[in-house]
Amino acid sequence: MPPDRPLRVDPGNSAGADRESEPVPTDTTPRRYTWTELPAELRAAIEQAAGRVTAVETPTDAYTSSFAAVLSTDRGRPVFVKLANRVDNARSAVSQAQEKVAAMLGCGPAAHLLDVLCVGTWSGLLYTVVSGRSANYAPGSPDLPLVAAALRRVNAIRPAAGTRLPTLVDRMARYLTPRDRSLLRGDSLLHHDLSPGNVRMHNGEVVLLDWGRATIGPQWVEGAGLYMWLREAGHSADSARQWVIESCPSWFAGSLAARRALLRAARAENVRPAAEFDMWAELLDPLEAGRRGANA
Repeated sequence: MPPDRPLRVDPGNSAGADRESEPVPTDTTPRRYTWTELPAELRAAIEQAAGRVTAVETPTDAYTSSFAAVLSTDRGRPVFVKLANRVDNARSAVSQAQEKVAAMLGCGPAAHLLDVLCVGTWSGLLYTVVSGRSANYAPGSPDLPLVAAALRRVNAIRPAAGTRLPTLVDRMARYLTPRDRSLLRGDSLLHHDLSPGNVRMHNGEVVLLDWGRATIGPQWVEGAGLYMWLREAGHSADSARQWVIESCPSWFAGSLAARRALLRAARAENVRPAAEFDMWAELLDPLEAGRRGANA
């Protein structure tokens, strides 16, 4: 195993990163607001916290907040702000979860939460801006050992009792049997959305972005989640599986029954194309993958 390198934890996002890699079904598409469309009292609260806004840079990627942007201000320090209006964007709960993670992890040299806003029906989070590039998950990438070390450090965190983060069982409850729930309980902090865009390489450090799906659960689930991103980055099934086994010491703590329970629940949740779940089965349930391959 490579030695651990510095881990920067940014509970929010940096420029251009307020994306969601695992879409959650909603009845309506949340309205997106521009800076000038925000209520005057909300803009005033932001400027009181960050300084007079001189420029607004909005993400080009899809994002789930009612408003997300990097704001340049007359104080010379840009800030990343994400806002949710609970009237037309029920996903304000995502910001709430990120706030809890910020309080738990935003310390030391990490980029940190600057302020929390609550104005009328709006909630908002202001973060420092982290520059850098997205992690490269391709075979042989020098980023991979750093990502593995960062995840070991995150997954070693045991959130305190009463921490208001959902558990994996909470998130998937409607798709789990009572036995499945017992198999998928755990007490480790999981980022739970490790798309390359949410893993930023900054000055030789790993910065984890967008903690909106932060979850408490078994450590091995984080490695399982990375498997599909490795496959999409060009790894073979064997290469991706080997990386997960070597980089996630807890992998074998998850029984085959637990892995099958996770796969069944994910299929039932149905937030990804069926072909992606077939790919995931290569790791979680090789017997199922083999049967599907034989019948293809």
